[in-house]
Amino acid sequence: MNREKNNDYLNVLPYDILRNELMHKVDRVRHIFEIYRVPLIDGEGLAHSLEEAEAYAKGEKLAGDYSPQMLQRMIHDAHVIWMLAENLETCEKAGIDLRNHLKQIRTGSTDYGTSATDKERKKIFFKDFEYELCIAAAASRKGVAVAFSDKPNDPRGDLRVGTVRVEVKHPDGVKQLKKLARKFNNGLRTEGSYGVFAMGLEDAFEFGEGGEFKDLTNFDAWSDAKKREIEAWGCKFIKFVAKLSNIIATIQTTTQVEFYGEGLSRLRRLSNSLVFDEKPKVPTSAYDDARKIVEVFNPDPRIYSKVKSII
Repeated sequence: MNREKNNDYLNVLPYDILRNELMHKVDRVRHIFEIYRVPLIDGEGLAHSLEEAEAYAKGEKLAGDYSPQMLQRMIHDAHVIWMLAENLETCEKAGIDLRNHLKQIRTGSTDYGTSATDKERKKIFFKDFEYELCIAAAASRKGVAVAFSDKPNDPRGDLRVGTVRVEVKHPDGVKQLKKLARKFNNGLRTEGSYGVFAMGLEDAFEFGEGGEFKDLTNFDAWSDAKKREIEAWGCKFIKFVAKLSNIIATIQTTTQVEFYGEGLSRLRRLSNSLVFDEKPKVPTSAYDDARKIVEVFNPDPRIYSKVKSII
């Protein structure tokens, strides 16, 4: 489960160099909403993040106390909007219909690594549907054709890649994942198809608890502890999924805006994948299509037959 692939959207965000490009990203997100005639919702997570990213790009002061926490919040939202713009632009160029996802990402928290409150659970979450956009955009960048499922909340999965389905989940806790994987597997069995189970794990493992680090040494120590925690859980989860007949691969990612040192920050999305190569009666075509998508997230995915003896 170690996350080996590193996608840095902004390694560092120096205001004097990148402010024009950041403003372009803000404008681009707003323009895509206008193209689809989906209005942003004032006061909700995405609209507020766009405002903060724009203020940071322009060097403007927002209302309220201009505290270090507010500045960090503005930088955080600059990273999130930058990443969202990249993903929306990629999906748009690939001809993927964005209307439903634009409607859904307007509400909910944009704080990666922080679980939703009870009140927020009653809303559609930005992170849930942004994660689906992330998977689709990452595949498109690698030339892998993807399409969203025809109907929302399809038990057979959120995306299609050739003959396989892809279920995309961004849980608040790991306890949900076995239930979600089993439900996905049942949907696949009913249809007689095979699928890939993708998981965004940063909220489940509370990546947001790290806060700001003094330097990279402190960050690396915290990060290594998180990796060990995910590894221990992942070994158990892999054994569980190995018993599900129609899930033939998994993808796992983490997303975090990192603050460390003297005003340095970056957004990182780390990823890995695994193929269950020993499941009986799976067509070669299904494995071929599954590998297309999992290799986007690790060009050399883990193979179950090679790792099962050590997990």
